[in-house]
Amino acid sequence: MYNTISLFILTQACALCININIHGPDYVRNGEHIWVNCSSDIVPSGQYTEFIVNGGTLDSLERRAMGCFSAIKRARCSSNMCHCSPDAKQYAIRVHVHQQFQDLKVECSMKFKSQKPLFEKRAKTIRVLDFSGPIIDINGSEIIVAGTKRTISCNVITTLILQMYWKCLTIISSPPQRNGLTLSIYAHIAAKSLDHGESCTCIVQYENFVTSASIMLNISSPPVVQGSKTVVCNRTSDARLQCYLSGDLHYYGFIQWIHTINGKFIRKLDGTTHGNISTLLLPSCSYEDFGNYTCIAWNENNHNKYWSNKTTSLTVRDLPVIANTDIITEPELQFGLIYYSIPTTVNIQWFQYGEKLENLTSYSFSSSKQHVHLQFHGIHILCDGYRSILKIAKPLYGEYIAVLKNEIGETKHEFKWKSNEIAFGFHELMWGLTGVVIFIATAGIMGIFMKIRISRGIENNLNFQNNTKPAAIYYAAPEEENNVHLYNDAENGFRQSINASMGHYEEIPDNYQDINRLEIYERPYEIVTADLNEVIKLRVPDKFDTANYTTVHSSSISPGYIKKFIGKYQDEYGSKNIKNVVGLRARIYTTQVDDEITKAAKRIERSKTVRSSLRMTRCLNTQKAIYRPANSCLGE
Repeated sequence: MYNTISLFILTQACALCININIHGPDYVRNGEHIWVNCSSDIVPSGQYTEFIVNGGTLDSLERRAMGCFSAIKRARCSSNMCHCSPDAKQYAIRVHVHQQFQDLKVECSMKFKSQKPLFEKRAKTIRVLDFSGPIIDINGSEIIVAGTKRTISCNVITTLILQMYWKCLTIISSPPQRNGLTLSIYAHIAAKSLDHGESCTCIVQYENFVTSASIMLNISSPPVVQGSKTVVCNRTSDARLQCYLSGDLHYYGFIQWIHTINGKFIRKLDGTTHGNISTLLLPSCSYEDFGNYTCIAWNENNHNKYWSNKTTSLTVRDLPVIANTDIITEPELQFGLIYYSIPTTVNIQWFQYGEKLENLTSYSFSSSKQHVHLQFHGIHILCDGYRSILKIAKPLYGEYIAVLKNEIGETKHEFKWKSNEIAFGFHELMWGLTGVVIFIATAGIMGIFMKIRISRGIENNLNFQNNTKPAAIYYAAPEEENNVHLYNDAENGFRQSINASMGHYEEIPDNYQDINRLEIYERPYEIVTADLNEVIKLRVPDKFDTANYTTVHSSSISPGYIKKFIGKYQDEYGSKNIKNVVGLRARIYTTQVDDEITKAAKRIERSKTVRSSLRMTRCLNTQKAIYRPANSCLGE
């Protein structure tokens, strides 16, 4: 059995049967990219195609099982550079045009099987146009205010003769105008709020080549606020400021005028509105009305609210304003004043008893620039001002008057000077010394009285200690700073501590032998130790009686030493651990052993021991007395 294999061999005569096509644009601008496509109705040999540009190989593309590969880059084609069809009959490549004043010739070459290698080429000539653009210039802000006019231009740089026209609103295009290498056409737009979002397209055409550029109109509808830039007001006359609105107005209005000086807010003022005009009236203007006044308006359109403002500068021509004065006596007498004035030209004259003072040996004048702190409707503002000084070599008793004059009028200020000022100072000194003497005498008498009282208290305390047996003495707790202690009153059964400044409690050595009897009776003390059981264990059996301790004890203190021996210390709780003791004073205390409050002061019932302990703890923590009502009354 034989298999028949059909073999097609392309002959020279059948070469005319091959159909190769090349596709691409007819025109291209220099600097742009174009795609060129080459196709055949027969798969080329090796599935291979070569692209030639202006006689030189640009790249060769090969269709493989893995995709389309570039021979120049030796890699798979990226989607934005080249590609091959799956049947290996179509190949395309991207060409970057970077030449001027020439035609671009692109060729496509394929190889086919035949008795001899057969190569076929197809070529395409592309016209390279010498122009760049079009570029649209909106000649200003991207946002066009409704009610205003704007001229936008479309520009092309070229030596060619082109056709240019606008496709924008209802604009009728005029022929392009040339300025050197630039061709331009213009569109004159009268902006309306309804035109917002409309597209304007500039179209450029050369023979069959057409290109364009577009913009979208961004039209806002804020009101156009107009008014005077500057207004001048003379003292006591009225100042009238106005602003009026124009534009594509729908629903509009004004808010309060804002008064500022050097960018600092001063106040808000209500204007009078008549239609699209707002008027601000300042009656009898003064220097405090100086500054900038901003008119603020709004317009609402298509549910959007737009704002605009206009600022008018107000200059007030007023009398000189004296901000501060001073008198200096050393090393020589001088009168000074700080003032502010618009207009700034000020003539200063000094007088005494109506006689004008001249700048001679006895008197000298000087002026200099200086910042001035002034109040403008309650707000402090730093302004440019002046300082003027009168120096007097031989001062005389009387009044000195400074007269400040400008174009508006004059301002006066009187300085009073008394020659007996030194005597007056001596009387003040004597009164001061008298007060000091009285204070020292009073303080001495009070010191002597306090010393006598303390001495008597110490004597009474020593007599009490000598006439009593050793026993526990309870002292009133000294008062702490900013904390009134509950037990700081010596009249409630507590003795006053003599050495109160040293504190109520002190820490003593472990051997107890460095503390004398007088110190013990004079103030209470406490022993501070990390573990009381360790202290006891070291002194058994010399100081402590542990006969009532059990055989098992957590402190490991040995039990059974010295049973009921007089003069020894004994733990009345045996081997139990004392966890907490709350004591306010004698016979007012509770004791917690292990986890149970087992003992309280006399007359406290056992059932009320826990509540009493909580009340005592709260009393200590809050330093406030707690009073409970009596439920019964016992009598003998």
